[in-house]
Amino acid sequence: MADITEVEQWDDGVYQLETTDPVQGGVDGIDNLPHKHLANRTKWLKSGLEALQNTVSNLGNTFALLGGSASQRFKVADAVSDDEAVSLLQLSGKANLNGNSSQYFKVNTPTDMTHATSKAYVDGLFGNIQDFGNGQSWQDVTSNRNTGVTYTNTTGKPIAISITFGIVSYQKGEITVDSILFDQRFGSSNTEWTSINLIIPNGVTYRASTTGYIYQWRELR
Repeated sequence: MADITEVEQWDDGVYQLETTDPVQGGVDGIDNLPHKHLANRTKWLKSGLEALQNTVSNLGNTFALLGGSASQRFKVADAVSDDEAVSLLQLSGKANLNGNSSQYFKVNTPTDMTHATSKAYVDGLFGNIQDFGNGQSWQDVTSNRNTGVTYTNTTGKPIAISITFGIVSYQKGEITVDSILFDQRFGSSNTEWTSINLIIPNGVTYRASTTGYIYQWRELR
């Protein structure tokens, strides 16, 4: 007795024996045709199931590796886009993570108070901050300054200003820096002296205005 020869394929239908079909066995016998169809389908399903089991097994091994151990690492190529992983070797080429007095990080111009900034940006605002006060002295410039007039610090360094107003009730004294009202004082019923002290960065404009009068204007420059 021989077995039916199975073919790995999916037969769309299973032959139904009719009452008019003769009784005929053998390889090509009509009575064995439905059995061939079922055997072929079974072999096709078995092969597919085995392939699926192999895939699941391989995935299981991969997931096990992703669980990680101290001896396992992933290798990555050098990143070329901002959203790509970067290797320690490539990162070390940009900056020595162990620290080195000759290496620095570069930063862009800040746009928020919480951002890091560069020395060049700070120097642009204040000049060399270490030079503030060096080679400078307090000078009484009252006779050279007028209320409501805008002046510009062109010394190449930050300067300090100290302005004393004489004001009474309903009068005021104020200082504007780069068109921004920085400080404002109001008088009381009696004449009083009130002073405003500021540091003016290099290249910045400043203006003192009052409805009273300026008693004294001094600058460290």
